Amino acid sequence: MQVDTSLDTAVFLGPSLPLAQARALLTANYFPPVRHGDLYRLRASGISKFVIIDGVFDHTTPIWHREILLLLREGCSIVGAASMGALRALELKPYGMRGFGKVYDWYVEGVIDGDDEVALFHTDETMNFAALSQPLVNIRHNLQLAQDAGVLSAANHQRVLDRIKQTYFGERVPAALYTGLTDSESEPLKTFFAQQWVDVKAMDASGVLQAVADGLLDHPLPPEAEWLTRDTFNGAETSMPVTYGACLVDDAPGGQFMQPHLPLLETLSSRQQDYEAEYHLAVQDFFLNQHLSQSLSEAVSSQDSNTPPIPVDAEPDAAFLARNGLTVSDWQAHLSLQLQIQQSLASIVLSSKARIAEMTNNSQHGSDLLAAAKTIAIGDWARAQGYPADGSRDAASVQDHCRWVLQTGPARLGFNWDPVVAVFQRLQFEDRLSELLPC
Repeated sequence: MQVDTSLDTAVFLGPSLPLAQARALLTANYFPPVRHGDLYRLRASGISKFVIIDGVFDHTTPIWHREILLLLREGCSIVGAASMGALRALELKPYGMRGFGKVYDWYVEGVIDGDDEVALFHTDETMNFAALSQPLVNIRHNLQLAQDAGVLSAANHQRVLDRIKQTYFGERVPAALYTGLTDSESEPLKTFFAQQWVDVKAMDASGVLQAVADGLLDHPLPPEAEWLTRDTFNGAETSMPVTYGACLVDDAPGGQFMQPHLPLLETLSSRQQDYEAEYHLAVQDFFLNQHLSQSLSEAVSSQDSNTPPIPVDAEPDAAFLARNGLTVSDWQAHLSLQLQIQQSLASIVLSSKARIAEMTNNSQHGSDLLAAAKTIAIGDWARAQGYPADGSRDAASVQDHCRWVLQTGPARLGFNWDPVVAVFQRLQFEDRLSELLPC
């Protein structure tokens, strides 16, 4: 995503309004219909104001509510209108997202309630997102205009609307409006629509862009819902599920044993400040593994580094596994990951000696080389994913960017990753779960 950092506003726009008309109303960064991950990537570039008009939903992951919530929590201003934006604004109004326009008002007032009200087929960016069908909100509005003008009876209005509502959204084309009507009923309607058709989504899209140009997003909207302001273990909403975890809970013949136990995970989450180092290492491992998945073949072939590998314990005895609720398979997977990370780091040390020397002030200590290699690996991987895509490669920039990635964490970049679970697993593999037990 190419970003003009001199502009603090991003607009996600597709079929609702031609891009040239939009640019004439508001000077901003314009992007295609929003999808999952877009807000995370743009926030990394300093954007603080967001206008969501169009968004994908069918064969691509749509924008997550959590993604919007996290940016609202950070103090960003976000408004939605016309299409996907109006839907998300309705759903997230209590948490500080603004809504704008007729479509949004209809959702708030209960006039409409379905996602399909704003759905339509359209072309891709190469053809300027040209609409191939009509959204139901447009049909609904124009049928009412036709009735008000006396060219459509109330009975036929309801009959056409009911039939269109039962039609797949991709088949809601203009010709479908006249199915079932006689020639004497359809001809005046065709003439009226040819002259008077109103594009509600375009009207809302142009309206919200003008409002933003006039200062609509100059100040964030205070949230009404209390839970958004509560501190949580990673800045995400409190409903984030814990997906894995085991802890020491009872005595058994021959010793203590492990089983899933959510209260202990909650104990760990409340003590995050005590495990900052473990959290940092867990994030590092996650991102290094992501980097590894793209460069493993190169890493495995590079085995002649003079950098000593990080020691990894041999397979532990049965007592260790039992204490931590681990299987032999769990341990082997952990061991394999650590060895792969070491191989990847060895490859990076070989291929980036000049940059590492610059970053470590020409130090030749193995630990410094490994730390610099991790920095380079994470910084390069994150840039390849567009977090952010500024292209800067100097040593200071790599370190600053790596620091931002580590502080932001995988969950904040759209990955299904739970820091409490990650730290818990690290404590398991280090045989330290007893630290969480009551004294």
